[in-house]
Amino acid sequence: MNNYSTYEQSSTTVEGKHFITSVFSYAALGFLITALIAFLASYLFTNVWMIQNNPDLYLGVMIGASIAQLVVMIWISFGVMRRGKNIAIPFLIYTIVMGVL
Repeated sequence: MNNYSTYEQSSTTVEGKHFITSVFSYAALGFLITALIAFLASYLFTNVWMIQNNPDLYLGVMIGASIAQLVVMIWISFGVMRRGKNIAIPFLIYTIVMGVL
């Protein structure tokens, strides 16, 4: 009589852990890029371009970034997800635009 149960990892558990790890790695990389771009944009707007003297520059950058974000979201939704292509480039552009916003 074998009263001891043995635990064997199934392949779906290993694949699931790998998937979750890769998703959280992409998310962490995205947050890091967004934070760096936000820091850089805030530094440029306050010290280099002086938006206090030229508020139209800030407004133009925000409008341009908003339009770019909508274009990238449509690109991801219709272009990449439906065809099953690589999403790294749209993801990188999206994180940069979010950092500017």
